[in-house]
Amino acid sequence: MMREITQVAEDLIFARTGKTLNHLQKLILYESLSESPKTYAQIAQENNYTESYLKQFVSRQTWQLLSAALGKKVNKYNCYLVLKKMLKDSSITSKKQLSTLSQPTQKSKLESLVGSVPLASSFYIERPPLELTCYQEIIQPGSCLWIEAPKKMGKTSLLSRILAYGQHQHYQIVQLNLAQAGIENFTSIKKLLRWLCANVTLQLGLELKLNDYWDEDLGNLVSCDLYRRYFC
Repeated sequence: MMREITQVAEDLIFARTGKTLNHLQKLILYESLSESPKTYAQIAQENNYTESYLKQFVSRQTWQLLSAALGKKVNKYNCYLVLKKMLKDSSITSKKQLSTLSQPTQKSKLESLVGSVPLASSFYIERPPLELTCYQEIIQPGSCLWIEAPKKMGKTSLLSRILAYGQHQHYQIVQLNLAQAGIENFTSIKKLLRWLCANVTLQLGLELKLNDYWDEDLGNLVSCDLYRRYFC
């Protein structure tokens, strides 16, 4: 029965939203529907993921997709009863029956494969433990990640997921592209550091006070560090 309900849930999500569950989302759904549901902590420990990542990131997407498919609020605690009742009322026992009873609310559209793959996209291929390593690293103070790969290997898509995880951890996100700095800002360390500080200030929504902290006698590196303390 549990596997049948799980399959019905997956079919409904695809039929009504045009989306499919990834491996981790299926795992969350399956464990939540079992006769003895496991906690997020147990699922995380058994599958080498952090509890916060599963609870705040993966599970949230899972329940949002299922809620959208069913048209009602679904979560870890009521999913079994909701799906079981739906299965009984509708007598859905096969994909053929599902396709006639579950009409999509709108036509599914193919995703554009240009640029970053959307967070909930079924086209994104996870590469454990790469994502987990990145998520665990960015919550460490002063951490630094170096992502290097050939073109079209998913660097931008991975970066989007790292930033999304950071936001779920209540971090403020600042994105800088040195290609936008302009050649003139690479002519001196002073110009580059001031450009860096100014852009961080702008993205954090703070008042620009570069001249209040910049001191020629202290030097550019010390002045930059003093200003960093202002927006940190």
